[in-house]
Amino acid sequence: MALTEEDKQRIKAEEEERERVRKELEEKNKPKLSKGCVIALFIIIGICAILFIALLATCLGGSDGPESLNASVRFDGTQFHISNNDTYDWVDVKIQINNDYELRVSRLNANTEYSVGAMQFTKSDGTRFNPFLQKAKNVFIWAHTEEGHGVAWSGSWE
Repeated sequence: MALTEEDKQRIKAEEEERERVRKELEEKNKPKLSKGCVIALFIIIGICAILFIALLATCLGGSDGPESLNASVRFDGTQFHISNNDTYDWVDVKIQINNDYELRVSRLNANTEYSVGAMQFTKSDGTRFNPFLQKAKNVFIWAHTEEGHGVAWSGSWE
């Protein structure tokens, strides 16, 4: 059975209508960002840019404070002799021996030596450092300057 010209026109019109409806549905179902989402996205990007610039400025520009403490530590077998060789006082000082034993000192004055008995260093459970049973292997010093900059120093013994 052959199609008449009228049937061909009707089929063509139906196909065109289906294509138009399909495109409308595709357009309607496309995900769209609302104005609120776009604004939130710009705010997030802006905050990230500001944080990145601040981080970059800190890394490249350095800081106003010192980078590390100028210290020296001697151990004579029973006492640690800690020297603040800086021109500024250290405040809120934490001195740690062998990563476990620590001592806190409120202030170490500039250009002075602080001597402290080895058994003053304790673990968090209260166990004291015993220099007759243990070897001092390393020391870490954390402190703040009076301006509030946190600085550190580390050393070790053979």
